[in-house]
Amino acid sequence: MLSRRDQPFPLEAVRDLIGLVRALYAATPRAEVTKRRKLVTTGRRLTTAIELSASTEHGSVGHRAAWLHAEEATRELGGLVEITTMARPVIAAAQGAVMRGLRRSG
Repeated sequence: MLSRRDQPFPLEAVRDLIGLVRALYAATPRAEVTKRRKLVTTGRRLTTAIELSASTEHGSVGHRAAWLHAEEATRELGGLVEITTMARPVIAAAQGAVMRGLRRSG
């Protein structure tokens, strides 16, 4: 049974987490196949949470399921980020994506 969720779904925070997952994926070497697969799974779970929150009524089973997906994905992401994970490659990967987007739109 899903626990009751009366709070609004944290859409902006989940979107931020998707951005973080994308940056971590881009910063993870291709040789780390298992970690990259887990990041893909986590990103999909966060996307599912957003889709559920948008397509269901506040307080419904779907709304509670959106929260559950977001919470579990957040725990999964916490397990993938290690204390030794340096911020520089993650930030560089995110900057690269932004700069590519700017070049396309300019």
